[in-house]
Amino acid sequence: MRASSKKLIIVLICLACLILTGCAGKEYRATVFAMDTVMQITVYAKDDSSLALCRAKINDVEKMLSTTYEDSITSRLNRGETVTAQEEFIDLLSDCRKYSGLTGGAFDITSYPVVRLWGFTTGEHRVPDQQEIDEAVGRIGMDNIAENVSGEVSLMNGAEIDFGAVTKGYLGDRIRDILTEQGVSSALIDLGGNITVIGKNRGKDWVIGIEIPSRDESGLAGTVAVSDTSVVTSGSYRRYFEEGGRVYGHIMDPKTGYPAENGLISVTIVSPDTEMADALSTGLYVAGLEEAVSIWKETPGFEAVFITDDGTVYVTEGLASCFTINKDYSQKLVIIEK
Repeated sequence: MRASSKKLIIVLICLACLILTGCAGKEYRATVFAMDTVMQITVYAKDDSSLALCRAKINDVEKMLSTTYEDSITSRLNRGETVTAQEEFIDLLSDCRKYSGLTGGAFDITSYPVVRLWGFTTGEHRVPDQQEIDEAVGRIGMDNIAENVSGEVSLMNGAEIDFGAVTKGYLGDRIRDILTEQGVSSALIDLGGNITVIGKNRGKDWVIGIEIPSRDESGLAGTVAVSDTSVVTSGSYRRYFEEGGRVYGHIMDPKTGYPAENGLISVTIVSPDTEMADALSTGLYVAGLEEAVSIWKETPGFEAVFITDDGTVYVTEGLASCFTINKDYSQKLVIIEK
């Protein structure tokens, strides 16, 4: 599965200096290259036995969901096969239908035809003509995924799927579950920028940085102090191409077939449900600020930080006490209340 490069969260704490003494055990770390990204899991425990289980899970999920792994369920479906899928694949499909409905179709795993059309799966970027875009958009829609009670799944009307906007969130939840079951009470899971933390860091909240959403500027727009939750950011400011004096980002609007452009340049979701955070960071980015705020007001289980192209930072009220803005980045901070 190609890296989405959309989760651009910086962990402020240098992991090499995180030595939890007396309360959480010795530090153990696993670094894995999977899904075209570097993943790092750091645990504080009596031994490193849990990390082998995490490595195995990463391998299993990649083989199940990857669009580039030839024998994955996803690849077989995209080739037009009918596949008898395992329960966890069916469950993930059900979740994706939920996120699609929640965002009014802004999140849609069947957007793969337009992502591929623009060259974001191969790196051979181009601006398609309108006829090509219309044809690709005509193949998008969650209704094009057919399932039956026997667990058979197939795609209709030329649909193709890609779980790239939710895979690392799904995997983050599975790794957290493994570590918790193994008795790990303090850990930091970094799946290519998708951050999940278990417990606290030396008795204090973990401090996670949200990157400045800029192609030219580096640094932090702000930080959140959290424990037992996940922090996931989406934006198109790192993965894009330029043609004819215009910039085209990689996050596509499934309704138009064009890169999403609505004034939002960064969406960060904070939620104990990593899969939800991953899906909504993309879906709300596509939906735009007004619709995103409406969805937040109507949906429990997550908080958000929205950054617009004029530099305003909008923070939902549940993060008001734990978010710190970098005033060198912006003086425009708005707290969104329900």
